[in-house]
Amino acid sequence: MDAFRRGAKIQTESGDLLSFRGGGIAAFRGISPGQVGDTSNLLVRIRTASGEIVLKSYKLLDPGNREADILARLQARKFPHTAQLLGEMALGRQKDRLVLGIATEHVDSVDLFTWMRDAWHHALSGGREPGEELVKACRGIASDLGEATAALHDALIDGHPGPWQTEIFASEDFGVAFKTATRSLGISLRRLGQLARNSEPVLAPSVRSARTLLLGLRAPIEETLGYLEASVGGVKSVIHSDLHLAQVLRGRSDGKLWFVDFEGEPDRAPGARGRKLPPLRDVATMVRSFAYVRHYVMRDFIGADFRLASLAFEPDALPAPQRDVWDRLIGWEEQMVDRFTESYVSRSALYRGLHRAEIDLLVRGWALEKALYELEYELRHRIENFPIPVDGIAALVSSGRGPK
Repeated sequence: MDAFRRGAKIQTESGDLLSFRGGGIAAFRGISPGQVGDTSNLLVRIRTASGEIVLKSYKLLDPGNREADILARLQARKFPHTAQLLGEMALGRQKDRLVLGIATEHVDSVDLFTWMRDAWHHALSGGREPGEELVKACRGIASDLGEATAALHDALIDGHPGPWQTEIFASEDFGVAFKTATRSLGISLRRLGQLARNSEPVLAPSVRSARTLLLGLRAPIEETLGYLEASVGGVKSVIHSDLHLAQVLRGRSDGKLWFVDFEGEPDRAPGARGRKLPPLRDVATMVRSFAYVRHYVMRDFIGADFRLASLAFEPDALPAPQRDVWDRLIGWEEQMVDRFTESYVSRSALYRGLHRAEIDLLVRGWALEKALYELEYELRHRIENFPIPVDGIAALVSSGRGPK
C-alpha cells in the first residue's frame, strides 16, 4: 500500500522495473481474509483510512491482459458500472508492461450468480414455488443487465485508430474460432474416454453416456458452429471476454450492477484471453451462465447425488416433484435469456441492421463455442460439473432449449 501511495519504482534482481501506479489510496489499516476458490486470481480486501479496497493479484500472468487499461478507459468514459481503479503494479513500462495486479474500490455487493441461486434455494427449501416478487426481480435484473452490457460495449469502442478501434471480423477469425471450439471437443472426448476406463463406478455411467451423446452430435455441433461464419464482415472489438453472472456484482443497498474481472477466460492461451471478438460473444457467454444457475439450483434441491447423475441426459427419469422443478427452472432460464437478449439488442447500436432471428443464430453459435470451452474446463478443474456443458451442447444443437 505504501508503494502504491508513493508511486514506487523498484529495480528487480533480474533487471526489470517493478512499478506501482495509483492515486486515492489512503493509509493502510488492516487486511481481511482472502477469497478462496478462484482459479486465476488472489483477491484480498484491505482496510485503509478512507475505506476498503480490493487488491487483485493475477495467478496466471498474461502480456495480453489489459484489465487495468479497460478499467481506466471505462472510468474516463464515466461508465457507471465498474468499480474505480485505484492502482496497478506491473513489470516494465507503458504498452509493453506485464500487469501483476490491480487495486480497486470495494463494492458492498453479491454476485448475480450467488444472488439468483440463493433466491431459488430459499424458495424451494420452503416447499413452494418462487413468488411473483422473485420472478419480477429476476426479470428486472435480466433487462438491466442487457442494457448495461450494451452500454459497456459502447464505452469500449471508438472510431479512432488505436486499441479501442473496431475491426472487421474476418474469415481467418472465424477459422480460429471454429478450430478452437472443435479442438476443445476433441480434448474433451479423449478425457471422457480416459474417465470411462478409469473412473469409479458412480462416475463411469455418466461419463459413458456423455461421450456417446457427444460422438453422435459431432455433425450438428459443427453445423451449429458454422453459424459463426455469419459474423464475417461484422465488427470485432474489445469486449469483456469472460462475461457471466459471477462477473457481475449487485449492490446490496441499491441493486446497482457492477462488472468485474476483465482479464479473460483463464484457460485460454497467453495473448488470446483478451483478443478482439464480436460483442455478441459476451451476450452468448451470459446466456450460458443462466444455464449454470439452473443446474446449481437443481443440485441443491436434489442433493449430492445430482453431482454424478445423468440428469442432464435423462431428465425423464426424475420423480414427478423433481421433474416439475426441473421444468420450472428451464422455463425460468428461457425467460431470462429472452429478457437479457432483447434488452441488449434494443439498446445496442451495433446490430441494428440485423433481424432478431439472425442475431439469435449468432448467439447460438457463440454459446456453443462457449459450452465447448466450458466442457474442457470442467473436465480439467471441476469434474462434478461436466454434465452442465454437455446438457448445453445438446440443447444448442437441437431445436429445443437455447436461443431460438
